[in-house]
Formats: sequence, C-alpha cells, structure tokens
Amino acid sequence: MPNIITHALLAQDAIESIECPTLSALIAKYPRVYALGSSGPDFLFYYKILPWEKPDPTVRVKEIGNKIHSSQVNDFYQNAIEVIQATVDETQRSIMTVFLAGHLTHWALDTSAHPYIFAKTGEIGKGATKYWHFRFESMLDTLMVTQVKGFKIENIHMPEFVSSNKETRHVISKFYQQIVLNCFEVNIPLSIYDTCLRSMASTAKLLYDPYTLKFPSIQLAEKAAGRLWEFTGHMVIGEVDTKHDILNIAHKQWSHPCNQNMVSTESFLDLYLKAKDRAMAALYTLEGIMNATQPKASLNLITRDLNYDTGLSNPPAMQFYDPIY
Repeated sequence: MPNIITHALLAQDAIESIECPTLSALIAKYPRVYALGSSGPDFLFYYKILPWEKPDPTVRVKEIGNKIHSSQVNDFYQNAIEVIQATVDETQRSIMTVFLAGHLTHWALDTSAHPYIFAKTGEIGKGATKYWHFRFESMLDTLMVTQVKGFKIENIHMPEFVSSNKETRHVISKFYQQIVLNCFEVNIPLSIYDTCLRSMASTAKLLYDPYTLKFPSIQLAEKAAGRLWEFTGHMVIGEVDTKHDILNIAHKQWSHPCNQNMVSTESFLDLYLKAKDRAMAALYTLEGIMNATQPKASLNLITRDLNYDTGLSNPPAMQFYDPIY
C-alpha cells in the first residue's frame, strides 16, 4: 500500500482527468470522504496499533483487512454497489458512493504498484525485511510530493487526508460492516470500524514529520531496542533518501514476486500512470452504474478479481525478491 499521501494524490489526479459529472459533483461536495476512501481497506490495520494499546484478540478486523487485500475483489465491489443501491437515505448513499470511488483508486494503485514494492522490499513481518515495505512506501510519499509534484512536504498535511467527522465514520462503518458480513460472514461491531477510522487519523498525526524532527530520536531508541524501522518505517519525513533509487528512475530490471519470469523495467512513475488509467476506468464505470447506463457487473471487467497485493487473480505465493536496502 503506497502510503496515505500517494494514494490521495492518485485519487485527485484521476478525478481531475475525467468527465464524470455526477461523480465529480458528489466528490466536490465530500472531498474529505474521497480522500479517506483513497486509503481503501487500510484503515482496518489501525485497530489498537500503538505499542501501549491492547487489542482484543477476538476482534478479527486486521484479518479481514488482509482478506480484502488478497481475495474476493469482485465480490467486495459488487456487494458495495448493492449496499449503496439499497440505501434509502440520500446523504448516506452519497457518502458511500464517494468513499467507494476513492476506494477504487486505492485498488488501482495497489494492483499496479504493489508487485514492484514487494519485489524491492521483501517479505513483510519476517527477518531483516520485516519493516522495509513500510519504510519504502513512506519514502514514496516524500518523493512523490517533493520530487514529482514539486510541493513542499510541510504544505501537504497528511492527517487531513484521513480525517473524518462523526457522521462520515458512522456511514462508512455501516457500509463496511454490511460488505464484510456479505463477503466474509463476519459481523464486526460498528464501534470497531469507528475506532479504526479515528485511530488512522490520530496515528497519522504521530507519523507525519515534515521537518524530520521526531525521526532521529525515535530511530535511536529503535536501534537501542533492536527494533529498527518498527515505528520510523511508517513515518513520512522531509529528509529525502538519496542513497536508494526508490522510484527506479534508472529503470533497473525487477521481477514480479510471484513469477520471476514476469520481468519489468518500469519505474514507480510508470506504474503510477498505469494506476491512474486503471482508476479512471473504474471511476467511469462507477459513473455509468450510478446513472443506470451500465449494469453493476460491468465493474467486474475492470477489477477482474485482481488482488491488491499482487495485481493478479488467484496468484501463487510471493517468493521472488530483490530488496533495495
């Protein structure tokens, strides 16, 4: 999952590049919901995420987050549309639609860029590469803002992309609860979804370090504890990593982590543009479904059950890595 900022940038680039009057009008009305939606299912990973918090082991929200990333992609989005179409309240239906639009752009970027990111960072949660995935994605945010878009990182207020009010959280919680129940037969309480959404926003404030003030001292503590990058890997900082070619500007060859014969020299920017095209196609289709000019099943032709982690449908296990660090 490229980090919060990069997903929000892609979502904005996609909607600004297409003519979808109905959808664009809704997004203009609820821009923060669209930005929040661009974080996709990642908010589920923020349940009791901080070291001093004690998660309830019976709450399966992180497990569901992983399932959404790796399986039943078509079913998820078909169920999402059905929930929207069955919602009578116009405000709630609008919020759900805008959130779903952002969610589709998240899927578009993950499916396009995740193979490269996994290839260059290795397996998550194990050995030396345990935290490299997050470290890499956080630096992608810094580079996309400063090197690609030409903005100052301190002017991009990351926490605002995932902020939400009580009404938004309630609607999204209801939305997700029903989709997850339909797809995975797991009924997670609304309060848990609300907790995840609030936690994502509060955690983003801790992780946002545009002047690289908090990062050095926290990393020293990590080194002392033998847990390097456990927290700092998630931090978006102002200092640019000039040692590693994170964006693959040199177009070095890399292999898909599921199949070493699937080779590419694409840069992250190439993948970003591919993701933009994929996101635009998804948004066009969603517009057609909203206006009843296309059946909801037409979205399956876009999503094709491509999972978020590999960009493939029913892929073999990831095993081919060439870490950049």
